[in-house]
Amino acid sequence: MPAQIFTQLLNPAIGLLLAASFYLLWRSQRSRRYLLVASAGYVCNAAGFLFQDVFAFLPGTSGRVASNLFLIASAWLLASAILQRFQQRTPHALFGIIAGAAVVAQAWYLYAAPDLTVRVLIASAAFGLISLLLAVRLAPAPKRHLADKLLFWFSVVTAVNFLARPALILWLSGTLAGTGDFRTSLYWTTVQFSQAIISVTVAVNLMVAVAIDLLADVKREASTDQLSGLLNRRGFEARAAAALAECQAAGQPGCFLIADLDHFKRINDTCGHLVGDSVIRMFGQLLRAGHAVADEMAAADH
Repeated sequence: MPAQIFTQLLNPAIGLLLAASFYLLWRSQRSRRYLLVASAGYVCNAAGFLFQDVFAFLPGTSGRVASNLFLIASAWLLASAILQRFQQRTPHALFGIIAGAAVVAQAWYLYAAPDLTVRVLIASAAFGLISLLLAVRLAPAPKRHLADKLLFWFSVVTAVNFLARPALILWLSGTLAGTGDFRTSLYWTTVQFSQAIISVTVAVNLMVAVAIDLLADVKREASTDQLSGLLNRRGFEARAAAALAECQAAGQPGCFLIADLDHFKRINDTCGHLVGDSVIRMFGQLLRAGHAVADEMAAADH
C-alpha cells in the first residue's frame, strides 16, 4: 500500500513542482509568455492524476471525467508552450477538434456503452495526435541549439509512445483494464512512470533553452549599443575580426564602409538631446534594414 500511494502521488508532485518552477521563472521573464502557459499545463497535469488516483472516492464517474478533461488540457497547453517557444502558431482549431472528439467519444463509452478499454484507446489516440501535430509543426522550425532539437525529437518519441504503447500492452497482457482496479493495471502503471519521464524531460529542455536564451541576451547586450541597436566597439571588433578571417580563408578581399552623421552636434544644440537620440535610433534602424536587405539578396544569389 505505501508503494502504491507513492506511485499515485508521483505525477501530481512532479506536476505541481514544475508548475511552480515555471511560474517563478515567468515572474522574472514576463516577455516569455510560454513559461506561464507551461506552468498552467503542469497544473492541469497534476490535477488530472490527482482526480484519477487520489480523488477516487468522488461519487459516480465525476473523478474520471475531471481527470480526462485536465489531462487533455495539459497536453494542449504544453504543446502550445513548446510551439510558442519556437515562435510557431498553435493549431488551436485542430487541437480543439481532437480534444472535443475525445471528450464526446469518452462520454459515450462511459455512460451509453461503458467500455474502459475503448476509453483508454481514445485517450491515448488524442494525446498521440496532439504530440504528432506538435512534431509536424516543429519539424521546419529553426532549431538554434541542442535543447531545441531535443524538444523536437522528444515530441516525436512522445507521439510514438502514446500511439504504440496501448497496442503493446494489449499484446503483452491481453487487456488494458487489468483484472481488478484499473489503477493497479499494467497499462496505468506504465502511464504513471512514462508520464513522469515525459514531464521532467520536457521541463528540463525548456528550462535549458531559456537559460541559453538568457546567456545569448547578456552577450548581445554586452556587444550592442542600447540606443542605436548597433554593435558597440567590443562587438564591432569581434565581428570585424571574424569577417576578416572568413575573407582570408576564402581568399576574397574585404572592405569596410565608414559613415558619419553630418551636423549631428547642431541637432543636439538646436533641438535637444532627446531629438538627437531619436535621430541615432532612426539611423540605426536604417542601417539594420539595409543589412537585412543585403542578406536577402546574397541568399538569393546563392
